[in-house]
Amino acid sequence: MKLFSRLSVGTKVAFVVASLVVICICVLAVCIILTSKNTLENESYRILHQASYRYGTLLEGVSSEILDTLLINATAIDSQVARNMLNMEDFKDIITAIPNNIESIKYAYLFIPQLSDKGEIIILAEQDGKRGQKANLIKAETSIKEFTSIQNAIAHDKPSISAPTTITFQNKEYFAQGFAVPIHNKNGKAIGALGCFVNFATLGAPLLSDEARIFTNDQRFVIDENGTILVNQNPQFIGKKLIDIVPTQEAKNIVASAKEGKSGIFPYRTAAGIEGVIGMRSVAPLKGDSTYWNVLSYIPNKSITESLIKLLWVIIMCSAATIFIIVIGAILYLRTSVAKRIRLILQTLLAFFSYLNHERKDAPQPLKIVAQDELGEMGNAINDNIQKTKLGLEQDSKAVEQSVLTAKTIESGDFRARITETPHNPQLNELKNVLNHMLDDLQTKIGSDTNEIARVFDSYTRLDFTTEVNNASGRVEVVTNTLGEEIRKMLHTSSNFAQNLSEEAKALAEAV
Repeated sequence: MKLFSRLSVGTKVAFVVASLVVICICVLAVCIILTSKNTLENESYRILHQASYRYGTLLEGVSSEILDTLLINATAIDSQVARNMLNMEDFKDIITAIPNNIESIKYAYLFIPQLSDKGEIIILAEQDGKRGQKANLIKAETSIKEFTSIQNAIAHDKPSISAPTTITFQNKEYFAQGFAVPIHNKNGKAIGALGCFVNFATLGAPLLSDEARIFTNDQRFVIDENGTILVNQNPQFIGKKLIDIVPTQEAKNIVASAKEGKSGIFPYRTAAGIEGVIGMRSVAPLKGDSTYWNVLSYIPNKSITESLIKLLWVIIMCSAATIFIIVIGAILYLRTSVAKRIRLILQTLLAFFSYLNHERKDAPQPLKIVAQDELGEMGNAINDNIQKTKLGLEQDSKAVEQSVLTAKTIESGDFRARITETPHNPQLNELKNVLNHMLDDLQTKIGSDTNEIARVFDSYTRLDFTTEVNNASGRVEVVTNTLGEEIRKMLHTSSNFAQNLSEEAKALAEAV
């Protein structure tokens, strides 16, 4: 505190301004960072929500399209069976038209265990990638009839979906999930099933593409209601349980929500221990069934905070630059405009005090007024008072000089001298009046010229009483003249008396 009190005004003001600027900008930066953090988190969650919903809607659309296609074609087959118009070529045309019209369907099939004299019917078609054209018929796989989707469709007489699994057709393995709808006879009894297998590699391609990436190091995958991974960018995870790969409580909570078909934002930790958040959208590929496809979009916390860190550095750099500019600008302004003017005022005041204390003979030069602010008003007041004091001191000096001359005149014996100059100092003016009054009193009691009185007294000492004080007005002068007059009268009387004695002596001598 003592060090601060010794600093100049400009330095103190600059320090205070810099401190306030630093505090305000730091508070502002903290508020911006906190607000930005919340905004970025909310925006990230919103993007996660939108991304998972977007691809969830895509999967929902695909499942609806598959079921609609199967139901429409099943109705056509039901119609032929009811009319007993069993044309195998028509059945084949129906089956081969399904895969190439829906990209995610790898295989379509028709299975009827017993149809009148036709016996068991198994027709299998494989997608050849040519949209709008018929697929290729391939050798029927007897393993088809073992799928739960077919068995449930026939047994429960309603659309069914199997658990995702790896299927092998023509020595090729595919991770797929089966859809099936029942085929009815003319009595409405389920006698077979029309179905297909969804290839998750094709279904998940849009989800795994680079265009789907929303953040750095994000992940997108699909699990079913049991936590089985259906789509993932790492092929070795396909078909495995999420909680087996990531045995954490966060993963268990996600699987529990997936089983209930609950969408939302969940905390998550990867198998590598990287923490983040997951946005999950659950869709039911088969309405009224407990099967769910759950689209998960994962963002590492680092990716969320990456933008925040960049913003933080921008704020820090901008804040530092702002503080530097404001502080340097304030210091330069204070030095050139305020501190410099204060120093000039201080120097002028010190010179003025030296002038008042008679340490210098000349008054300081007036301050140059450069602005009509408080310092400018102070400078004007100082200039006015310097000018008034200068004139007052000059006036006092003249009065003192005249007083000295008057004293010398009085010293020479002339009491008629007076101080006529009026000093600026009231005390000097009072002294002037006292001296003039004293001189008036001396002139009244003594006289106008002591030299004249001394001349008369000198004559008296030589017994010359014939002279007198000319123009006597003072009491001493009048008394001196009166004394001389009386002495002259006395001498004249004595002279007459002596003359009479002389004459009487002569007369006596003559008489004798």
